[in-house]
Amino acid sequence: MIVPLCTAQTTGTCETPTAVGELDVGNVQTSVFAYGGAGWGPTFNRDPPFFEVPKGEGANAVFTSVFWIGGMVDGDLRISAARYGRFQFWTGPLDESGAPPTDCATFDRIWKINKSEIVAFEVTGIASTDLREWPTGLGAPTLSPTNRDGSSTASDGIDNDLDGLIDEAGELRSITDDILTLPLTTRINRVINLDAGERPDILGDQMLWWIMNDAGNEHLFWDLADTFLSYDPIGLEVHASAFAFGRTGDLGNTVFYRYRLINRSSSSLDEAFVGMYVDPDLGSFDDDYVGSDTTLGIGIVYNADNDDDARYGGYGLNPPALAYDFLQGPIVASPTDSALVSGQWLNGFRRIKMTSFQYYNGGGCASCDPQTNVDHYRYM
Repeated sequence: MIVPLCTAQTTGTCETPTAVGELDVGNVQTSVFAYGGAGWGPTFNRDPPFFEVPKGEGANAVFTSVFWIGGMVDGDLRISAARYGRFQFWTGPLDESGAPPTDCATFDRIWKINKSEIVAFEVTGIASTDLREWPTGLGAPTLSPTNRDGSSTASDGIDNDLDGLIDEAGELRSITDDILTLPLTTRINRVINLDAGERPDILGDQMLWWIMNDAGNEHLFWDLADTFLSYDPIGLEVHASAFAFGRTGDLGNTVFYRYRLINRSSSSLDEAFVGMYVDPDLGSFDDDYVGSDTTLGIGIVYNADNDDDARYGGYGLNPPALAYDFLQGPIVASPTDSALVSGQWLNGFRRIKMTSFQYYNGGGCASCDPQTNVDHYRYM
C-alpha cells in the first residue's frame, strides 16, 4: 500500500517530455528519458546504441524499457504503464494539493553527475553546470556538510586525495527527507549549496537524476479498434535515477535504476504492483527467448542458439544472456522482519522480490499487446 501525503489531485496539460540523458561510465552505453523509459524513445533521433554492451562494439541487448505501476484507488484501477507511445509520466513535482506544474517543460531535464566531478571540485572549486544546479529542493539526493552525530568531521565517501582510502571518519547525513517536508513553493528553486559543504548523494561512479509525475496529462490507451480509452492518474511523484560503475567484469556490465514513489493524492494506492516493461533485442531481434529464475527472482533473456545472427546486429558466436533483478523491491508488512528504507531500518516490514514474470506476443491475439488498464495491470 502507498499511503497519501496530501489531499487532492488534478490532471494537467503537459506535453510529452523530451529530455534525454546518457549513461556511459561503465561497459554499457544507454539512454534514459524523462518520461521514465530507457533505450529507444520518440525523441531519440539518432542511430543506436540503445543499450550497447560491450560499449563501442555495436551490439545492443535491449531495444526499450519503461517503468510501470498500477493499483486500486478507492476501488478504481489506476495505471501508469506506457510502451512505445502515449507516455504516462510527465516532468516536474506535484504540489501539496496533488496538482502538476503549470508548465512541465520547466522541469524537462535530466541531471548527470560523475563521482570524478565531485573529486575535482574538492581540488579546483570548479563545478559543472549539473553539479552547480543539482536540484536539492526537488528531492535530488543531497548530503549535508555534517555527519549523523552533528559533528563537522565527516566523510563524503570519496577518496578525494587519491591515496586509496576514503577520507576521514564519519558518515554524512542526507538532508533530502527534511527538504521534502517543506512546502513546494519554498523549495522549488533551491539548488545545492556547494559553498556550504553540501554534496550530491550519488550512487555508483555516474548517476542521472530526474523528477516526473503521472498527473501531467490524460492517461490514454488505445484498443485494437484504435479507440482511445482515458483513465484517471494515480497522483504519483516519482524521483528517478539511473547509475552505473566504471569497472570491469559483471559490475561494469550492469545498469541500476532506482525509483522513489511519493503518493500526493488524497487516497491510498492499494494492491499496487510495480514492474519494468522490457522489449529486449539481444543483438539480433529474431532469435531471443525469455524466462525467469524464481529462486533468484530474476527475468532472463537468452539466445535461441550459440550463434546470434550478425546480419541483424547480433553478437555472433557465444552470445551473452541478459537478466533483470529487483534489488530493493517494495516493502510489505512482516512482523518479524526489518527493511532498509532511506538509510534507516524499519521494523515490522520486509522487501519483496519479483512476484511475477509475464510476456506477450506482438499482434492481435488473446496473449498479445495489452489494450486496457486491466490488461496492463494483469501483466504485472
